[in-house]
Amino acid sequence: MLTANESAVLRRMLDKINELEEKLASLQIQGDKPPAFAGQYPGKPIPHTEGVEIALGANTNPGTGNITIAADGPFIVHRISFAYRPTAGNQIGLWRPISSCMDYAANGNSVINFYWQYQVSGSHRMRQNIPVPSALPHRAEEGNGAWELFVQDVIDPTATITITVTPTVAPGTTGVVYVGYHGCYVLK
Repeated sequence: MLTANESAVLRRMLDKINELEEKLASLQIQGDKPPAFAGQYPGKPIPHTEGVEIALGANTNPGTGNITIAADGPFIVHRISFAYRPTAGNQIGLWRPISSCMDYAANGNSVINFYWQYQVSGSHRMRQNIPVPSALPHRAEEGNGAWELFVQDVIDPTATITITVTPTVAPGTTGVVYVGYHGCYVLK
């Protein structure tokens, strides 16, 4: 037989359990699918980079690239990296800055400034409300050239990532912007 004090403690514990169950149920998104948490997926994480090179002309026309995710498990993205190299002119093949924010000479010929954005098929939403300037990943950690995600972006198997790069000023020559999604596949 329980004392009144023990019964009160048990009631408080049951109330806390019920409260936690309600909070956990409120985290359910997209029907019965839970949100993505690090380590929640069964399987072996395999570090991987999915990348694409997007060709740009010597104009401000947008360029687009697609990455199709493999079918053998979700791809979890931790960061997005950028690099630029001219494909014409006197600096062919040399990696150049992805924004002019640290180009002290300001010659502009072999530097690119652009907006970037991406979306994932099946999600029916962009991953940003407006395009992001290339100066932001350029300045990260003094020129890291990467965009760190606040939370990992979990991309379903066979989904397609569509990346759009739009120069803000016409580059001096044609070039290629490399976009790399760093993370891991979780193989089942």
